[in-house]
Amino acid sequence: MMTTSVAESAQTARLCNSLGNGQAPKLSLKLLANGPKWNTFNINYGAMGNIPLPNPYNASQDWSTWGVYDEQNNYYGSFDLARQTSASAYTLSNYQGEAGYYLEGVTFKSSENQYTISADSIHQPAPFPNVPRSTPACYKDTNVPIKLGVSGNQILANGRSITLQGFVRPSLEWSQTGQYLSEQDINNIRATGANVIRLDLNAELWNQSGDVSEIGSYKQTVDAIIELATQNGMAVILDLHWMDALRKQTPMPDKNGATQFWSDIASRYKDHGTVMFELFNEPNGDGVTPDVWLNGNDQYAGMSEMLKAVRDTGATNPVILNGLAFGYDHIHLQEQWEALAGEPNLILGIHAYNDQGSENYDPDNGGSFQNNLAPYLQNRPALSTEFGCNQAQAYSDGSWQAVYQRMLDFYLENNIHSTGFAWWIDVPSFPSMISGDWTAPVLQNGGKLFKQALLGNATDFFNWPAPETRSTDAIAGACDSTAALLAAQTYEPPKEYNSTAALLAAQTYKRPQENRPSSAAAIPPLLARQNPRGLGRVLASLFPACCLPSREISQPPAAQPTHTTR
Repeated sequence: MMTTSVAESAQTARLCNSLGNGQAPKLSLKLLANGPKWNTFNINYGAMGNIPLPNPYNASQDWSTWGVYDEQNNYYGSFDLARQTSASAYTLSNYQGEAGYYLEGVTFKSSENQYTISADSIHQPAPFPNVPRSTPACYKDTNVPIKLGVSGNQILANGRSITLQGFVRPSLEWSQTGQYLSEQDINNIRATGANVIRLDLNAELWNQSGDVSEIGSYKQTVDAIIELATQNGMAVILDLHWMDALRKQTPMPDKNGATQFWSDIASRYKDHGTVMFELFNEPNGDGVTPDVWLNGNDQYAGMSEMLKAVRDTGATNPVILNGLAFGYDHIHLQEQWEALAGEPNLILGIHAYNDQGSENYDPDNGGSFQNNLAPYLQNRPALSTEFGCNQAQAYSDGSWQAVYQRMLDFYLENNIHSTGFAWWIDVPSFPSMISGDWTAPVLQNGGKLFKQALLGNATDFFNWPAPETRSTDAIAGACDSTAALLAAQTYEPPKEYNSTAALLAAQTYKRPQENRPSSAAAIPPLLARQNPRGLGRVLASLFPACCLPSREISQPPAAQPTHTTR
């Protein structure tokens, strides 16, 4: 058990929650038990609450136990506040079964009876600890790689025309390990008939990630999804969605971060013939002119610069270029597309929401589907990597169905490939195509219409017989099974275990079984250890100047009738 002192002179003190950065995972402190017998309450990130102190003061009652939880009620561990000893470095861990949530380098800072708790790092379980490194997709029972390309207005698999229909899978744009990701989740997407999955990525999380061999790293999570998609017969679109971990949508990507991102991505996946690259999610803003879109400026990377970063690696993978006005407008980019006429394997990307399918849609932002895409449909394939809106509150008269149907009809008539936004359980503020729970979701609203109209047209090209090839076209070992890879020891866990998740992934370590608290009065296991790597050092930069004054400040509630011992 770890304790920290409350100043002897203090009869009132406050605890400030500075765990993390306010983004996912959002951690809150929950009062679990205490000497003065206050009722439980939460302190959210950036807020502060009163520390239970007896009044009149009684030293034997001067203690409180706090648990750390995220928004999904995952438990990261607990700590005590008391008059016993000074704070020191330790790891706050959840050793309940295989849960794997924990904090490292927990530190306290005190000033004027205000105590701030922070941590060097927040650890969540790796979603794919046992998935091997990805390998290029090959035709069944062969070493002949599947290779996507472009000819005219067609997307091809080894020279044969295909249709791509699938879903956008969000969360990696804001979270290092994503949210609700699992092997079953990828299987569920495939079960709808989808043959492509779009992953929304974050350049900063990728560029700062540990190596793909590090279980639970951002790169390992992305790579595992590519492997699982390949095993399930789905192509993958890697989308540069956001530039930084602050979840800000920028007009265009910044030069250095974007070119580093695409150079690394392309180098890693240039031999993966079913992986496509979407250079930037949604170009937007008055400062993004057609020339900036193509050539960039002092601040932003243009499409040609990012494309060069990809092609300089030797990658020939199909590349998707989204338009102006948040990805929709191509009518104002005709000269820019003409400048790219000699570039192979380019796909016109579009994002269509709300009434952009209307005949009267704003011509300054692209106009109707027909006007916006007419110059391209005969000589470029089009892929709508986001579309639709099924938030009922946006269309009180139920007209969202008409909006969706107008889009779907146009896509079907013009052989436009698509990934529906989004494969996400229904919430009021998010366009989601599924409902239920993550283990067995069901298509709902726009998801149902999407399946009825388009998913049946998705080509099952992974199961086609291999085309006749020269022997030199085959890649030796390219389609080895996971078992063969493991048997050949071509995939190994990391040698150095820098996290509990990595230990679990290598299956060389088992946590002792301990019970999670079943109520506010029950105290969770308190496990504390000295950190030999010194991660508990106080980092002043992690602490805010002060916590927000309080919506969250709690006043002493009514006494609890009973309390068990610590």
